[in-house]
Amino acid sequence: MFFLCKYVCLLYVCLCVHPIIPSYPYPHSYIPCTDVEELYHWHVAKLDAHPYYTRLSNSQLATDPCIAAMTEETEESKKVGRMGGKKFAAVYERRADGLEHCASSPKVLELWD
Repeated sequence: MFFLCKYVCLLYVCLCVHPIIPSYPYPHSYIPCTDVEELYHWHVAKLDAHPYYTRLSNSQLATDPCIAAMTEETEESKKVGRMGGKKFAAVYERRADGLEHCASSPKVLELWD
């Protein structure tokens, strides 16, 4: 899970804007983690609207060691912290019925236009 964060953002965004997004999530989740607030809100808006994902609550993430590692322990996150920047993270789980739902939903293609 550690490699799916802001630090590979360019590749990540390329995958996000394509309608085949259900093919790419790390085994069970999708994790936008960034210090760019506008990019974070874009990810959240797209993934909240996507029928393939369900967002985990902040209380579920509060004790997650992976989120803590991504937002506090990576070299980039430490640099952002030293500069007084903000960090934004969210975790989305794949729905068990998501792929079938996506295949039959024209809404998915509209999300990425």
